[in-house]
Amino acid sequence: MATVYEIKETYQVGTGNLELSLVVGNGQYNNTMVELDSELLFWGRFSKMNIGNSSDCKNKQLFMEINATDTNANTDKVPVTIRLKDQGNDQQYEYEESVNGNGGSILFNVYINFK
Repeated sequence: MATVYEIKETYQVGTGNLELSLVVGNGQYNNTMVELDSELLFWGRFSKMNIGNSSDCKNKQLFMEINATDTNANTDKVPVTIRLKDQGNDQQYEYEESVNGNGGSILFNVYINFK
């Protein structure tokens, strides 16, 4: 059974297109679901995607369900880096948790409120 981490953040939107980047490090297998106000935007693996116009995202919530499985025998740590960037702001969120041995799974439920 996967260990679940609930994370809540905020992002001050600027102008222009809002770009989302994701890195799940150390070679772990992962899948991610991305929703904006409960509307599915993406499911699968990605490194960068356009969320939409920043002003359209204001007062909405981005939800990311990041499911990672440790496949790196050298470490049980699973680092995750999320980056949001538009023409006014550039914010990076970094998390790192350990799984219960090689082959263990971890689930990051990340909620980012756009202000």
